[in-house]
Amino acid sequence: MTDDQAGLGFAFLPHAHGDALGYAGVDIFLVDPEEASGFAPAKVIVHAVDAMGDVGAIAVALPWHDEPLLHVAPGPITVQSHDGDELAIYCFGGQLACRNDGARMICHLASAAPIFNLSEEGFDSDANALLSVVDNLEGEFAEQRARYTDAEEIVFAQGLAAADPRQLYAVGMTLAHHTFKTLPEILRTESYWDQYSVLARALQEAETNDWWPPVPTLDAVLGTPSRDNLPGEPP
Repeated sequence: MTDDQAGLGFAFLPHAHGDALGYAGVDIFLVDPEEASGFAPAKVIVHAVDAMGDVGAIAVALPWHDEPLLHVAPGPITVQSHDGDELAIYCFGGQLACRNDGARMICHLASAAPIFNLSEEGFDSDANALLSVVDNLEGEFAEQRARYTDAEEIVFAQGLAAADPRQLYAVGMTLAHHTFKTLPEILRTESYWDQYSVLARALQEAETNDWWPPVPTLDAVLGTPSRDNLPGEPP
């Protein structure tokens, strides 16, 4: 980490696999208001697993005297600056390590799966590989949650937080690949083909790993009943 990176308020770390979507990790530098300049992070909002095993939103900010290592659940992460600007991140599950460093705090987000920077340029495109992965996976999460009562949803959230982040990444990529393949020809612009190529290369690289699930569906990864086999549902 360099002084220039710290001055930006965050630093995304490159992934070892060139074709992987996203980054290997990200460092976020929380500062006091008096130290604020440029994009100066004030807090990091994540969904994390607490000591009781429950999953809920946690805002990490200075001063921080709670757990130095948080188990981050899959989902969006928001970094808010002192000026009200936001950095949007997507994590498939991982850990957020927080340590004091003089007048600031360094939060390091790490995951076995790539981490997405959703605030990068190009996300206003109709066809974006990363957004398609996120939108499709979050849609699957919502469909799963709709099957359960409020009490049962807690168990689902815990199971989701315990899942292998790489396999959730696999599910999202598989769904996104299907979405791209089924897009009408009239909507297949130059941007579409660029993003489709990025997604196809990442998918091809990921499928060669031993962590790739035999069946890349959310039901299979979580071990939940398929929507085709739920009680009371027609076959």
